Amino acid sequence: MTPTKKQRDAVNNIVGNHGNITKSMREAGYSEASVQNPKNLTESKGYLEALDEVGLTQELLTSSLTNDIKEKGDLPIEKRNRTRELELGMKARNMLGQSGEGGGTVINLLLSVNDKEDVAKIKKLTFDE
Repeated sequence: MTPTKKQRDAVNNIVGNHGNITKSMREAGYSEASVQNPKNLTESKGYLEALDEVGLTQELLTSSLTNDIKEKGDLPIEKRNRTRELELGMKARNMLGQSGEGGGTVINLLLSVNDKEDVAKIKKLTFDE
C-alpha cells in the first residue's frame, strides 16, 4: 500500500518530536480521534512503508541492536551510545511497547534474532533494567 501524505508527514515529524507519535500525528493533520488511537496509524501498512522509505526498516533496527550488543559486550546500558536512537526507531516502528505491570520494556523483535546468545543478551538488556 502506498503511504498517504499524512502518513509520510507523520513519519517525517517523528525524529523532531523525539518519537512522540501523537504529537507527530497532530502536526501531520490527523483528527483528535485518530491521535487518541495512534495504533491505527502505527500498525497500518502505509505507515510502515513510509518508515521503510526513509530507511527505518525493521531489519536495520534488529541488526543495529544485535551489533550494538556484540560491540559493547557487558558494558552497563547507560554506556551503550546507540540505545536512545534504537529506542526511538523501535518506537516509530511499533517494535517497542510498555508492559502493564511495572512499566518494563517489551521488545517484539526477539523472534527476528536467531542467535540464542544474542536473544539472551537482548532479554538481559531489556528486562533487567
